[in-house]
Amino acid sequence: MPACMLRYAGTNVLAGLYSAPNRVELAILINERNNPSEYEYVVIPEGYGIEFYTEGRPLNLVIGDFEAGEPLEAADSIYVTEDLYDYLWGDRKLTWMPIL
Repeated sequence: MPACMLRYAGTNVLAGLYSAPNRVELAILINERNNPSEYEYVVIPEGYGIEFYTEGRPLNLVIGDFEAGEPLEAADSIYVTEDLYDYLWGDRKLTWMPIL
């Protein structure tokens, strides 16, 4: 199932990551919280990765036990792989598509 990166439509502001088999299912997932028409997406090719950090160390997210770890909001920095970095800030360009 493809992973999709979202940005706010018409901007270069990163909004989130989703995984959905197609654009309709992606819209349904986004619609749980927001209006899908406010976003654009791109399918993330293999070799991309993102890690969340706080205070220079990996964020302590405990799967299945919210009380045992740190909330995602505690992240103060994000590491991205070189390929993803080059697409977001380098010479390579992503083709963003509307969801609706």
